Formats: sequence, C-alpha cells, structure tokens
Amino acid sequence: MLHFDELLSFFEKYDVVNFKNGDYVFDPDIELTPKYIYMLKSGLCSLEGQTQSGETRIYLFLEAPRVLGYIPVISGIEGDLKKGYYLMAIRAKTACCAYRVSSQDFLNNYNSNLVFKSFLEDNLLNDYMKVLQNFHNQHEGLAVVKVCRLLLEIAHKEGDLVVIHRLMSYSDIANYLGVHTVTVGRIMSKLYKDGCIRKDGNVIVVSTEQIRQIIVEDSDFKYY
Repeated sequence: MLHFDELLSFFEKYDVVNFKNGDYVFDPDIELTPKYIYMLKSGLCSLEGQTQSGETRIYLFLEAPRVLGYIPVISGIEGDLKKGYYLMAIRAKTACCAYRVSSQDFLNNYNSNLVFKSFLEDNLLNDYMKVLQNFHNQHEGLAVVKVCRLLLEIAHKEGDLVVIHRLMSYSDIANYLGVHTVTVGRIMSKLYKDGCIRKDGNVIVVSTEQIRQIIVEDSDFKYY
C-alpha cells in the first residue's frame, strides 16, 4: 500500500504554486481536461458545481494532503460528457499551497505504476462514499447530527489534542450539509458553551465522545 509520504516524493521535484481563497484550481468552464495536476500541501479546497438556478453547491471538501484534478485526465471525459455527465469545479476555500505537475507526466506515472494507480483509485472510492453519505445525511436526520458528523470527519490528532483547523466558514458548512447558516452558527455556539469544542487559534474538539453522544441522543441537544 502506498503512503502519502511516498506519494509526496513523486511531486516534490515539481514547482510549488499558491492559490488564494476563491481561486479555481480547476474550472471546467475554461478547460475540460486540466493542463496540470496538483498535490495539495496545505489548505482546503472544495468540489463544487452550479445548479440550474445559478447557485453554487459544495459536494466535497478536499483537505491537504490531497491530489487534485486528476479524474478528467484518467477517465474518458469526452465520452462521459456525451452521456450528459457534469464536471465539477475545484476551488480554494483558504490560502493553499500545492505541487504542480503536467497532466501528461502524471498520466505516464499513473499508467506505469500499479501501486500509484491503486492508491489514487482507493482515494477516489473513499471520496465517492463520502459524497453518497452526505447526500443521504441531507435527506435524513437533524441538523445537529449533520454538523457533529462533519466535525468528527474533519478532525485529526495533533499531539494529545484532536484538532479541527478553522478552514471552513459557517456558510460553507451550511452549503455542504444543506442546512441554514444561522442554524450552523447556533449549533456551533451551543457546542462551545457545552465545552465540546473550544477556540485556540484552531477549533479544538475537547471531547469526541461528547460529540458522538450528541449524535446518538440528538433529541436532547437544544440549540434554539
């Protein structure tokens, strides 16, 4: 099994580029097949699309370390588009830093290295399951459950602490979960008040067990 540090070694020989919050890493309205593939070193991006009414919807958060933009390169995208498939854009949600490799170099390595290929396909399957789970969650359960599940999903260990970097705005969370921004704000305020999370530069999860308990006993959590 390929680990991220091994994957990173493939990209380290390439140029480093930076994106500002709001920059497009990949915009299908400009190009159908990306010229470059990116290895996100730091920051957060979103996979998003436009509804028929022109509203932007977030379907997946992409946090570093992460390979971005390779799906149109490895798939038969022209044939897919003829079937009516829709390409999603990738946009920076924070300041981001990434290695940049040409699509051709990436594709050559993808086709010649079975371990590299297997790793990326496993990563793609994991993203697919997250999108399906979020789609299900948007139609089932209470808002507090959706928010708490997302917090646990994006939390990670840093030393003795379980940390959630303050990368997403409440509006981004609301967009992703399909709830109102005000509702997200009220839930987060109640989580702070109850001591489940606290601010210290980052949002730090004080007790993952408390948050899991809220998911199980959602009816007992009053935030309004």
